[in-house]
Amino acid sequence: MDELYLKAFLSCSLTGAVCGLAGAFIFLMEIPFVGVAVSHAAMAGGVWGVILGFPAKIAAFVTSILMSAVLGPFSDRLKMHLNFVLSVMFAFLMALALLGVGIFEGHRQMMYSVLWGNVFLSGWNDILFLVFLLTLEAALIIFFYSSLVLVMFNREMAAAGGVNEKLIYYTVLVITGAVVSAGMNTAGGLMIFGMIILPAAAAKQLCTGMKSFIILSGAAGLFGGAGGAITAFLLNLPMGATSVLFMTAVFLVSAAVKKFYKIPLNH
Repeated sequence: MDELYLKAFLSCSLTGAVCGLAGAFIFLMEIPFVGVAVSHAAMAGGVWGVILGFPAKIAAFVTSILMSAVLGPFSDRLKMHLNFVLSVMFAFLMALALLGVGIFEGHRQMMYSVLWGNVFLSGWNDILFLVFLLTLEAALIIFFYSSLVLVMFNREMAAAGGVNEKLIYYTVLVITGAVVSAGMNTAGGLMIFGMIILPAAAAKQLCTGMKSFIILSGAAGLFGGAGGAITAFLLNLPMGATSVLFMTAVFLVSAAVKKFYKIPLNH
């Protein structure tokens, strides 16, 4: 396999895996809108980074991390549900991103890469960063599984049980921001939400247990990313959009399978 295609395949597959695991956390916390809002933060950061002369990747990463880091404390300070805060941030960031696209006449191709992604721009450093994120997510699950489950179930009960729920909750949000920015090459700001939520939605159709759900969500993301990349290679299609469509097909299949079979795992 040509090195360019190998890097694109690995990038798409790993993006699917890290998005799948992040999506499991988001699904359990019932804040699916965080993927949309953070992706638009990364998109706005990338667009305005280009306008101001900064590398789009770095600008998108910094913006998404900053937004993810302030979401939790801001929501807690205002005593508002995170979804309401996300709605406000989404509207603002979408307008900011589109404003940047509208007023900037040069470097249109760079703008399109931010919006739609271009997986062939992924380098080995991007792939290593995805591996790092996947390892970080796995470590969080393995070493803090019990605390993580309590926080996902109920933050107040977790705090009453002596769990540092704010640290875990905020960490999950920051990791989500990192995942979104890392997936910009593959899917762009407009499509990354699908790669986050679809694997978790597919896994939820088949799983009754927490562990099986988290593992299958990551596996569904990996499978969807790899399957989407192969399909895109064979049919000469855009890889990000193809991967999201492939994951949608996985979700539909899992929903159909649910009528006949459910994974009997309760842990």
